[in-house]
Amino acid sequence: MIMKTLFAYIREQLLLMYGKQFPNLLEMAVVNGYENYGPFDRKSMKIQIYGGQDEHNPPHVHISDKAHSFDLRMSLETGELLSVKKGRKPESYSKITKEFKEWLDYPCSDPSMENKTNRDMCCIAWNLNNEDKRILYSDKKWVFN
Repeated sequence: MIMKTLFAYIREQLLLMYGKQFPNLLEMAVVNGYENYGPFDRKSMKIQIYGGQDEHNPPHVHISDKAHSFDLRMSLETGELLSVKKGRKPESYSKITKEFKEWLDYPCSDPSMENKTNRDMCCIAWNLNNEDKRILYSDKKWVFN
């Protein structure tokens, strides 16, 4: 309930500040913006969460390289590869899938997300960008439908 109230407050404040332009502000969130090393270094890879009617359940992120040679949809719940929107065959991305599963449970490198994991940050960004497809938070864990 606290998370829902927090999201409602944040949305209200953004609407007050930006009015009708607010939905465009959260169309896409980059969630590895503070990564300076490792498999998802922000200089070589992007992990993004899109918002809007075109995004469908299950909750997921898009992983792409800076050269845009691939675009992968990865599950926030399991870390599994859901689909390849651009790139080679799905089996070509087993290393990225393994690294992503591990990355989800690492502490978040964003200084404003102290004591949170990368999964926490992704789920919060998903909820902000996809108001009608929220992930619930209960008993200190994310509850996926």
